[in-house]
Amino acid sequence: MSENREEADAEVREAEEQMERQADELERRNEELGEHVDETKSEWQRKRADSSVPGANPPAPEEGGGDGVAGDWEGEGPAADQAGQ
Repeated sequence: MSENREEADAEVREAEEQMERQADELERRNEELGEHVDETKSEWQRKRADSSVPGANPPAPEEGGGDGVAGDWEGEGPAADQAGQ
């Protein structure tokens, strides 16, 4: 009986160590992803501020100034709002 308990304890310890390794790996990957998101956001903000980058500059206030929907062409965003979508 004691032998079975020792085996079970060893299995539990191994599973605990494996889960700790997985948690460490997930934490590392989460940090890398956060850094990547920050870098991408900064790059996009730089591009939006540079008028020489086609399609990246912010819309003029008379064009709706950000009230549109991503990919909004020819007023599809307001039309979708009116249709309740």
